[in-house]
Formats: sequence, C-alpha cells, structure tokens
Amino acid sequence: MSRFSDLTITWRGKEYTVKAKDMLGLIAQVEEIITLPEIDRAARRFQKGKLSMAYGAMLRYAGCHVDDDEVHDEMFRMEDGEQRTMTEAIEFLYRVVTPPSWMEEKKSEPVKKKATKKKSARKGS
Repeated sequence: MSRFSDLTITWRGKEYTVKAKDMLGLIAQVEEIITLPEIDRAARRFQKGKLSMAYGAMLRYAGCHVDDDEVHDEMFRMEDGEQRTMTEAIEFLYRVVTPPSWMEEKKSEPVKKKATKKKSARKGS
C-alpha cells in the first residue's frame, strides 16, 4: 500500500491524474530538474524557467502533451487583468515532492511562539 494519494493536476481546464503507486516516479522526474531545497531557492530568486521545466515534467508524467515553453508562457499570462504569480505552481511542486508522512508530522507539531522580552520596571530610589 502506498503512503501517497492519487494526484490530480489541472492544466488549461483538463484534469490529469497520477496514481498513488506512480508518485515516486513523478517525484524522480521532477527532481531530475529541481530538488526540494532548490524549489525554495528558485522561488526566492524567481527562476521561472527552472520552475516551468519542473512543472512541465510533472504535467507530461501525468499524461499531458505540453512543452516547457508552453508552461513558461502560461506562467506569464494575464488573468482578469492581473499577472499570475508562480506562487500556486511553487506550492504545488513543493507539496508533490514532500513525503506525505513529513507533511503530517508538520501539521501535528504545535506552533512555537516566539519568546517576548518583558520590560522590567525599576523602582526609583
């Protein structure tokens, strides 16, 4: 039994599904282009080319006939007068390559609050 779930990817209104048993193959394809730590770095540096190639590999693995340049072009398209950001694509790629067990552990961890320094009140002499 796979620890993964089926993954559905929507591209231009059509849904593509990767079965749970095939998820490691998908992850390997994506990691040929970009690894988990690199996704974070690419997002901060806004490397649309590399991210588009990884997203394209994921789409092709799912059965979509798409070229990387089409994916890259789509990342720049305007929607309702606003330029799309790659935030959703980056978050999706990140979730795809992150092991489900790790995600579950992170969800169950308590949120750590930052310690705040209390100001001490000095009494005057």
